[in-house]
Amino acid sequence: RLSLDEYLARGRFPINDFRYMDHSRSKIIVDRIVRYENLLAALSEVFAQFNIPFDGTLGVAAKSEYRGDRRPYKEVFNDKQRRIVEKAFANEIELHGDQFEP
Repeated sequence: RLSLDEYLARGRFPINDFRYMDHSRSKIIVDRIVRYENLLAALSEVFAQFNIPFDGTLGVAAKSEYRGDRRPYKEVFNDKQRRIVEKAFANEIELHGDQFEP
C-alpha cells in the first residue's frame, strides 16, 4: 500500500540480473531471457520446443491487484522517479537495451 514515491524511497528493488549473469565474466549464463511483455508468446515457443503442453495462459493474474493505474510507465513516472529507477536498474537496462522514453 505504498505510494510510488514511498516505494522508491525505500530503495529495496527486485534486482534479478544475478540470476542469469556471471558478473565476474560479464556473461549471460542462460539460453534465453524473456521479456515480461512477451511472456506468454515466449513460453509457448519454449514449451513447444520441449513438447510440453501449454494452453497459452498461466491461469493466474499474480500481480494484477497491485497496479490499478494501467497507463504506460512513461506517463506515470516523473523525472525524479525515472532517475531513481534508471540508477537502480542500470545493469539490466543496459543489458536489455532498454531506456526510458520521454
